[in-house]
Amino acid sequence: MKVLIPVNQSAGSMGAVKAVSQCLSQGDHDYTLLHVTETLPAYVVAQARNGGNIYATVVEEWTDAKRKLGEDLLSSCQAIMTDAGIPETRITQKLETVQALPEAKRVADARAIIDVMKSDNYELVVIGRREDSNVLPFVGSVSQAVLNEGTGRTIWIVDGVN
Repeated sequence: MKVLIPVNQSAGSMGAVKAVSQCLSQGDHDYTLLHVTETLPAYVVAQARNGGNIYATVVEEWTDAKRKLGEDLLSSCQAIMTDAGIPETRITQKLETVQALPEAKRVADARAIIDVMKSDNYELVVIGRREDSNVLPFVGSVSQAVLNEGTGRTIWIVDGVN
């Protein structure tokens, strides 16, 4: 079975990784850890370059820091899974970069997860529940979007762990 596990720094995401490690460590599964990171939209980058070297440097450093955080997160999630006995050869790390302003990140995250879920035809998506999902009765906006678009797939929404 192809299993997609979108991750971020939330307790819900860590809960998803741990749940997969505990419940799906046996069997012939292929796992993909997916992290979506943002880069500033091209028009913001162009304006920063027009503003001089200091602005361009800040944008580049911000983008590099976001990418590095994503890489480190994927590595730590993979370590949790391999420590649980899942062979490293069964785990793929995928870092998707989307253009989005920070306030639009959740929308961009949802779209990227859905695109990967559909294009690579995952059978199971294990996603963490956002801690502050008081707006919706059970799940956050990203989980809700994935759930809405996940027709024909199993969507497992996991609560955070402490």
